[in-house]
Amino acid sequence: MLEFPGRTEFIETFGRTMVEFAELGYSTLVVDWRGHGLSDRIAQDPKLGHVGRFSDYQLDVAAMVQAARQLGMPEPWYLLGNSMGACIGLRALINGLPVAACAFCAPMWGIKLSLLARIFAWPVSWAASVSGSGQRYAPGHSGESYILSVDYPSNRRTNDEDMYLYMVRQAEAAPELHTGGPSMTWLNQVLLETKKLSRVPSPSLPCISFCPEEDELVSLSAVKSRMARWAGGTLEFIPGAKHNLLLEETEICRHIFTGSVAKFASSGNSFHLVVAQAARLA
Repeated sequence: MLEFPGRTEFIETFGRTMVEFAELGYSTLVVDWRGHGLSDRIAQDPKLGHVGRFSDYQLDVAAMVQAARQLGMPEPWYLLGNSMGACIGLRALINGLPVAACAFCAPMWGIKLSLLARIFAWPVSWAASVSGSGQRYAPGHSGESYILSVDYPSNRRTNDEDMYLYMVRQAEAAPELHTGGPSMTWLNQVLLETKKLSRVPSPSLPCISFCPEEDELVSLSAVKSRMARWAGGTLEFIPGAKHNLLLEETEICRHIFTGSVAKFASSGNSFHLVVAQAARLA
C-alpha cells in the first residue's frame, strides 16, 4: 500500500498506522513530500510549507513508485491518501498511478474558506507569487509547529489525547521533522489544483472516502461533489471525528482500517503479507 500523507505530516507520524495495516496483511510505503520530514527543504525558511508548483509533488510520487519497485513491494498496490495526500493522490490516479483501489481520509479536494476569504485568497496569493513574495507565510500562519503551539483541548487534529501526546513527543524529540504554515505560493497552487481537479472525471477503480462531519480544514462540499461522480465509490461521514482520521480514537481508526481493506478486497486482487516498510525520498 502506498500512503500519501497530508501537509505537515511525515513518515514517523504514521508508525502506529503502518503496524495496524501490517497486522491486516498489508505492507506500507510512506513518503516524506518535498519540504516535509527529512526530505529536502525547498524554501529559504526550512519551516515554511512551500512548493513552487503543485505538480512538483508528482515528481515525488514518481520517485516513490520507483522506490517501491526497487524494494520489491508486493503487488497489487493500493493507495491511502490523507488530506493533501488525497489531492496529490487523485492527480496521480488521473496520471496513471498503478494501484488497484484507493481510500481517502479527509480528502483535500477543496480547502475550507469563508466566501470573503476565498474572494481575497485568489488575487492576494497570485500577486504574492508573481511579485517575488511567494515565500511569505499565508495570513494567520507562521513557522511554529502546530502540535507544540496548541494544547490538546483546543486542537483540530484528533479527539484521542494519547495520540495527540504521541505527536507532541515526536515534535519535541525531532523538531527538524516539522513543517510550519503554508506559503502564499502553496495557497495559490492548491487553489489552482483543486479547481482543475474539480473539472476532471473520476478514475475507474474502487474508492472509499472517509470524512469527519465537522472538518475545519477541507471543503466537504468538494468531497461530496467528487464522490457523487465516482462510479463504484463510497463516501462515509464520521460523526464526532476531527481532521486527522488516521490519528483518531481507536474505534474510528479501526473502522477506517477495516473499511479501507474491504474496499481494496473489492478490486478482486489478492495481496501478500510482508513487514511494514517506510522510505524517505528527497
